Amino acid sequence: MTYSYSGKSSPGEGLTAREHTPWIGVHAMTEFMFCPRAGLIAYELGQEDDDEYYEEQRTNLQYLPCYNSSEIETRLNWSINELRIRVAKRDESLLQQQQLRKKKLIVTSAIAFVTIVVLYFLGFNSWLHLLMAGIAYLFALSRIPKVYYSDSNISSLESNIKLLQARRAAALRAKPKEPALSTDNESVNWWDLLAAGFESVSYQEPLRDRKYRVAGKPWRVLKKGSLRIPVWRRKDENASTRKLKGQHYARMAAYCHLLEKAEGGRSPYGIILLGREVYEGITVSNGVGSRAAFHKGLKEARHTVTSAKGGQNPSPPDERNCLNCPKGKPFAYREGESDARTGRLNSPVNLHVSGIDRRYYHSECGDRFKWLPPHEKASDKYLQ
Repeated sequence: MTYSYSGKSSPGEGLTAREHTPWIGVHAMTEFMFCPRAGLIAYELGQEDDDEYYEEQRTNLQYLPCYNSSEIETRLNWSINELRIRVAKRDESLLQQQQLRKKKLIVTSAIAFVTIVVLYFLGFNSWLHLLMAGIAYLFALSRIPKVYYSDSNISSLESNIKLLQARRAAALRAKPKEPALSTDNESVNWWDLLAAGFESVSYQEPLRDRKYRVAGKPWRVLKKGSLRIPVWRRKDENASTRKLKGQHYARMAAYCHLLEKAEGGRSPYGIILLGREVYEGITVSNGVGSRAAFHKGLKEARHTVTSAKGGQNPSPPDERNCLNCPKGKPFAYREGESDARTGRLNSPVNLHVSGIDRRYYHSECGDRFKWLPPHEKASDKYLQ
């Protein structure tokens, strides 16, 4: 469904930046549209679009490629070879242990037999003596180490191989399919788009428009001829649904605007993938309504930032926005650790005690604006 704008004045009026107009990131702009306080935190943190995805690749050694067929094939082959090496090492170790254990069993049994024979000829041939010799033999057997080998990486590699094989199969099933230029809310498949001739490109640096002082980069850009199609993934709790809100249209229009200004191509629509590691998505038209949402959101973000710099923070939002907002989610306070947690503004902590475990909790939003956000976790812990 195309987003419609119902404002009285043209949303594009007054967008040209002046000397003191703040730079606004696309991610922060969409956060402002969701909640001015969340937007201000994103702005002050300087969070870039899809930072989480790139950080995941840099730091997670178990990262598995999902959207590049050659990377999937390379990682799959590596995983299979690594599994073969580890299985061979395990089998060799188990065989050596079995052989050693067999030798120890033979030696122990031989010693026990000779001992019993000697005791018998020495006159220690009562049932009590034989029982004691049998107990000693069993004890000696129990001291022989059992065959054991542990390598958690083997099961992890087996799981990774199954997942990578499924991803490769999805890529191989692709059939070339390209949306029409006037598309909107049309179902698309990532692999079908690549099969249709689109090239997937990752941008390392944000695109910038100095005229509007807006910057950002989509998760991926699909290129084909003069077409520049921005792609990003929904990661919220409603990621799998097709229902979009104003900030989603604004975000897509902002990316389309940046691509057209920076590269001179055409961005008539964008694509939202409906989850973190899925291939299904929908198209979003870069139409009048989407551009109006972008212009309106950019102006509101500028106003909030300027007001905050003047000492006027935004008012608390509708409580419904706070229920699942990650910026209002309470964390247990740990002295020294909580203050240095990644992604914090380093605001003085604003502590609240739990009515359940009597521990202290705080949140990014609570620290920044000195309040208790009505997050569902705060209610569950009876914070006060």
